[in-house]
Amino acid sequence: VINLVFVLPVESHKKRYRFGSGIDECSALIEQNKISNNVVFIQPDYCRTPWYGNNPMDSSIWQLSYTIEIIEKIRLRYHQKKHRIYLLGFSKSGFGSINILLKYPELIDGVMIWDVPLSTKWNENWGMSDSFGSVDNFMDNYYLMRDDGIDFDRLKNKALIIGGYDLFEVQTKAFLKRLDDSGVI
Repeated sequence: VINLVFVLPVESHKKRYRFGSGIDECSALIEQNKISNNVVFIQPDYCRTPWYGNNPMDSSIWQLSYTIEIIEKIRLRYHQKKHRIYLLGFSKSGFGSINILLKYPELIDGVMIWDVPLSTKWNENWGMSDSFGSVDNFMDNYYLMRDDGIDFDRLKNKALIIGGYDLFEVQTKAFLKRLDDSGVI
């Protein structure tokens, strides 16, 4: 079994990352022999701050569709081998990972996320307007703490690794409670 791990970045492509580089961290773990040989790490790149949403007012900012297209193309490359697909992210890339899993459970086998604003609300300072276009689009399509429309049953039988928190303790605990209340964990 090949494990395809998509390392979703928190920032758009830069030479130096303020919040670190997930793919660099994975490379270091490989060099230290802490990762098994059946793992392939892939990190897509984005020209704008990624929130993994589609902006309905600007079709050139369809980060969700772009991410799914990359996952599909890589999956096809491994079509003759048994494989699993995981998303790895922290902060907003963890937010994107959970959203992608909820929207495409047939494609994703699990997520590994930490310090994620899982129940966050619209924040103009975090670059959400580029990805989502509007508060309404964010609320209609991506807001994880909505009372309606989230089918948590889609997360059953999926690998969910929700790690620690630094900035988002309240949001993480609220999301874990929702998972517990729905019988997922």
